[in-house]
Amino acid sequence: MLESARLIKRERHGREHLIRSHAAGLEEARKWIAQCAAGWESGFDKLDELLRTAQRTVDETGETAKKQEKVR
Repeated sequence: MLESARLIKRERHGREHLIRSHAAGLEEARKWIAQCAAGWESGFDKLDELLRTAQRTVDETGETAKKQEKVR
């Protein structure tokens, strides 16, 4: 798995396996993780704004109170 992610390099000499870290692969992984984190943050920001807008609408219109009165 680490080889396929290009985080290590393996050399085989007979039965011996020489494994070295591959710093460039680690930098690529860091960039990918940062992109994922930015995407999540953006999504959470949009969700937060959507919830705030919905709450303002409820506060302004009293929509929740009206719905509860209908249920009773």
